[in-house]
Amino acid sequence: MLKLEWSNVDLENGFAKLVRTKTAAEEVRQLPNEAIEVLRLLPRTVGCPFVFPGRDSRSRLKSVRKPWVDIRKKAGLSKLEGLGPFRGVGA
Repeated sequence: MLKLEWSNVDLENGFAKLVRTKTAAEEVRQLPNEAIEVLRLLPRTVGCPFVFPGRDSRSRLKSVRKPWVDIRKKAGLSKLEGLGPFRGVGA
């Protein structure tokens, strides 16, 4: 999902085209209504094709580790016992 580009998102019809997945070169997935609403609210970075932009306007977000730590801190959950560290793809 971090490689998702706006050009591959069709919010009107509720679809996203995922390119170069592990199982196929291209997959079209129907988006749940909740995901469509979240995507509608996301700001778009001028000159950046990615739905989840990185630090500059030409790159994409590479990991959600740092945002996840920030979210936990802001929610007061940084010391939640048993939750452990972030474990995601590539972690």
